Amino acid sequence: MRRASAQRRQPIPCLAPKHVLAKLWRYNGTEDEIAARQTGRATFVLRPSMVNPAHGASPNVALPVVHEIGHVFGLVDEYGGKRPTEQVEPPKAFPNGQWRYELFRRPGDPLGDYDPATTLPTEQRISPSKIVWAAWPRLRAAGELVAPPAIVGTTVRVQLRIGHALNFAVDQYVKLRQRPLLGGAGGRNSPAMRITEVIGDEVRLERAPSFTSGDILDFDVVADKPAPVLILPLRRPGAETPARREQGLVAPEILAHIGESGGPLNAAADNPLRPCTPAESPVASQFPRNLPATLTRTPAMEGAMFRWPSIVGLYQGGIGVNCGAYHPAGDCMMRGASEESWAQRTSSAATTEFRPFCHVCRYWLVDRIDPSKHRELDDLYDPSYPGPRPYE
Repeated sequence: MRRASAQRRQPIPCLAPKHVLAKLWRYNGTEDEIAARQTGRATFVLRPSMVNPAHGASPNVALPVVHEIGHVFGLVDEYGGKRPTEQVEPPKAFPNGQWRYELFRRPGDPLGDYDPATTLPTEQRISPSKIVWAAWPRLRAAGELVAPPAIVGTTVRVQLRIGHALNFAVDQYVKLRQRPLLGGAGGRNSPAMRITEVIGDEVRLERAPSFTSGDILDFDVVADKPAPVLILPLRRPGAETPARREQGLVAPEILAHIGESGGPLNAAADNPLRPCTPAESPVASQFPRNLPATLTRTPAMEGAMFRWPSIVGLYQGGIGVNCGAYHPAGDCMMRGASEESWAQRTSSAATTEFRPFCHVCRYWLVDRIDPSKHRELDDLYDPSYPGPRPYE
């Protein structure tokens, strides 16, 4: 009990930027906010502009704040129209946006699982293996470490934050993973190891031969940095190794099709490599018109309420440009808080369809804020995930 009490007193560090201005949409078209800097204080500085009084307490007032707070946690805009088309910037890893040129395979790059062998670097076709969010596995459990893992003989002992071990069970194959997902060694994983015991908030693993005391430092818990996590990837059944059976955020059928077609999902199905044509609205939802002809559909996908733009892959635009960049899904809070166009920001709450975050953005936010919620998040995502069932 004494150890648990001490663990409860551990503060969760504030890992977001210390200062942010969350703009609210204005209906008079002015741009006059100024972010006040408060040195040394971890605060959100909210300076809302005046909104049309006719809207009263419309959700239009709150939703842009949610969008701007997404930026606090590292998400970028998924809409275009702010900067010249095809503007190229130096490579930089974003969780929900990529420049088009970053997806081309270059001489010496290894072939990924879904990269067509016939694609030459000069063809400028998309290489699925280079999509940032395609490398992230769906997770059926995740928990944040409160201490570095300890090797005791043939066992690896992993102490998790209180309550974070609830979704783990004996005989599951799990991994240790660094955080955040991007930057530095953020993508480093341990080999898969089998759970032998779950005792309270401690998970005990059968040590893989390749996991040695030298690897412990890679998964240390350091003050003011996101702690590593223990993860249980979703896997399909089969005789292959656990790592080969993991299911990523982008369904295998979608990745294979992107590799074969060489274009984004909202491209014309008969001409996916056509030059990009800027959409009439840089914030409008995008329907996936370029999908595999034999796409395996789930019962949910056949339903009338299924949101086809929720299928994760690649869609044209983002990072402020209409062409030359891609984002993960056809609909997202980071593409625009609502469906209304920029020229029609006077619609009422009764006539506006408000957008959720796409799954890639939700995944990133959950991983930054509370990784133990990954299972609940994956349950929400499953109906939008093409492909055969069952899973393990």
